Amino acid sequence: MAFHWHIDSKAKLILGSAAGVLTSSDLLNYLKTIAGVNALEYRQLLDLSQAIPEITLTEAVEIGVRIRMLRGDVVAGPAAIVMPKEQAEPLARMLGIMAMAHHPLRLFKDLELAKKWIDGFATQQSANAPG
Repeated sequence: MAFHWHIDSKAKLILGSAAGVLTSSDLLNYLKTIAGVNALEYRQLLDLSQAIPEITLTEAVEIGVRIRMLRGDVVAGPAAIVMPKEQAEPLARMLGIMAMAHHPLRLFKDLELAKKWIDGFATQQSANAPG
C-alpha cells in the first residue's frame, strides 16, 4: 500500500492519495500526523480511487472515535474524498462518522469534481482571513 499526503500550510490544504491495500493503520497514521502538525482545520482532498480498503467494521469505529478525540474543540476543515472503485462497507461507515463531525464532507467518484468543490472553500478562507 502506498498512502501519501502533502500538507501545504500556506494554502491550508492537505492532498492525499492511496493506491493498493489501505488499512486502518494507514488511516490512523495519517490522522496522527495531521493532528500532530495542527492541520485538522485544513481543507483535505483525499483520492482513494485506487485504494483497496481492508478495514473491518470494528477498525472503522475505532478510527471514527479517534477522529472525534483528536478533533477536541478544533473545527475540522472540509474534506473531499474520492471513493475507491471497490467500496467497502466499513470505510463507508467510517466516513459516515466523519460526516457527523460537523464539518463539510463530500464523497466523489471523480477527482476533478472533488478538486473543484474543495477549491471553493479556499475562496471562503481568503474572504474570512484577517487583514
